[in-house]
Amino acid sequence: MKMKKITLLIALLSFGAVTAQTEKGTFIISGQTGIGFNSTSVKHEYAGKTTDGPKTDAFNISPSVGYFIIDNLSIGLELDYGTATTKQEGVISPPTVGMVYQEINSKSTETTFAIMPTTTYFFS
Repeated sequence: MKMKKITLLIALLSFGAVTAQTEKGTFIISGQTGIGFNSTSVKHEYAGKTTDGPKTDAFNISPSVGYFIIDNLSIGLELDYGTATTKQEGVISPPTVGMVYQEINSKSTETTFAIMPTTTYFFS
């Protein structure tokens, strides 16, 4: 019970400190500031045989910064950078008898970059 009271007190004090930072002339770092990683893989099964499907690795970062031009109103920029790499390696069995097995070794990369203007208004 005592820990809950301490946590609540810290949260309230932090909230008070955060709300005081919306004054003209201050900066804000917000939005989707962070780094994310994602990795997926797929397996295919056909005619009793299992083959590894494509494997995708993704990375994304989206920092945002703003400047308060008046109290509670900030303007700024958000940068968005992302990359996703898909790899496929292995052998694919033919769908019909008599066809040749195909060996796959491919890699593709998709990169995105965006610059977006932001405006944020904080209501009292």
